[in-house]
Amino acid sequence: MCLGLPFDTSNRIPRSPGVAPSLIDSSGTLTNLACNGYFSYARLQRIRTSAPTERISLRSNYFSRLDVAASYSYSSADMTTPLTESFDGLLSRTRTRAFAGSGTADATRISNVAELQATVYLSHRVRVVDKFYFWAYRIPQNFASVEVDSNVPGSGPCLPPTCTLLFPLSNTSQEVVSSLTQSSFNQNWKRNQVELVWDLTAKAGARIGYRYGQRAFDHFIDFSGDDDHLTVHEHTALFGAWARPTHGVRLNFDLERTNYDDTIVRIAPRTESRYRLQTSYTPRPWAVLGGSFNFLEDSNNVFLTNYSGHNRNYGFTASLTPRERFGVDLAYNYNDLLQNALICFNDTPPPGVQLPVVTGAGSCAANDPDNPLLTGSYYVNNNHFGEATVMVKPVKRVTTRLGYSITSVDGSTPQFNVLQPLGSLQYRYQQPVADLNLDLGHNLTWNTGWNYYQYREGSFVGPTAPRYFHANTTALSLRYAF
Repeated sequence: MCLGLPFDTSNRIPRSPGVAPSLIDSSGTLTNLACNGYFSYARLQRIRTSAPTERISLRSNYFSRLDVAASYSYSSADMTTPLTESFDGLLSRTRTRAFAGSGTADATRISNVAELQATVYLSHRVRVVDKFYFWAYRIPQNFASVEVDSNVPGSGPCLPPTCTLLFPLSNTSQEVVSSLTQSSFNQNWKRNQVELVWDLTAKAGARIGYRYGQRAFDHFIDFSGDDDHLTVHEHTALFGAWARPTHGVRLNFDLERTNYDDTIVRIAPRTESRYRLQTSYTPRPWAVLGGSFNFLEDSNNVFLTNYSGHNRNYGFTASLTPRERFGVDLAYNYNDLLQNALICFNDTPPPGVQLPVVTGAGSCAANDPDNPLLTGSYYVNNNHFGEATVMVKPVKRVTTRLGYSITSVDGSTPQFNVLQPLGSLQYRYQQPVADLNLDLGHNLTWNTGWNYYQYREGSFVGPTAPRYFHANTTALSLRYAF
């Protein structure tokens, strides 16, 4: 470890600042000569991208009981990026005193998207809707580079006095490293959804259906045969209902239950359930109230994964304009996120430090020798958001708005290191706003706006103190409309 940095490079764990000898002493002399460091570093990388897209669509109701809608889009995006990089310093791990390299990378993203929907009317109130969706893309890419490394002669760790930051570049040995990488990431997704829709009355209806899907992933690495291929099938049951018992009340409910026969990533679900409810209520022409909840429940009971999670969202809105010159908008949203899974990890706390997640860990050595510890990991996030805005027109030509919004987050996750802060898992973000609009006549409007931002984290105070910032912004503009 060098420079007094808060990171133990040999054990790969953070540590408190100031425990290592400084690179430069109080007299300004370079003392810790075997430390990783640099005198100069430069990197030039220009990126150019183009993404043309073409789309064609069709809609027909030529037959009295059949509606058809279709679309197809094609996109081919190209990216090129020449790279030039140089370094002067010391990489003690590889005994590299300097290097210079250049190369060119390019990639193409080719996308095909097709949709087809057919609606067959069995009667005035009953219809069958079939939707087919196809999405495919591939990203072929390659990177060719040449790098010249100036290395300190010898082998093993870079130790003084023979290997230091001040080793003359003229005495280093040159090594030319060429690389050529060619790969392609391909994915396609096919889905077909069929539903029976029944309008029971003019005020209520329901639907029931089934969706089948197939997602295929292919990752070609240098086209050497050491590739990744995975196909996942999904089967989903669908149900929905809507009701409008009175002119001012509307209710919509949707349910989806999905089973997957494989997973792409470790904490992807094998079973998934979605529940959605939306409602609106208009008791008066000047008052609109709305509410919703959206639940997502996931699980994957595969051995040494045992993943479960949910994302639950509740929302409420109100828009009130009892007078032409006065209005109020209110909103509140609560989001509850949870993820639980077994994980294998490797951790060695510094001497004298005990962490419950390490002390109480089980053994995963038989499954993953490089990560021999086993624990039940979790991620919890609870998010509250509230907003209120008031609009007042004291006179005909003047409109003012005052508002305030706040986001408050409280969460937790296992502590794998004594210096690990919760960061954005515990914070509060506030934003009061105000603006004034003055109608000057002759199609001119003067606008003045003010915003205040304040972000404050709530984790512990220590070597990594909680972040805090605030800012005031003002915007002035003159608008002309004709």
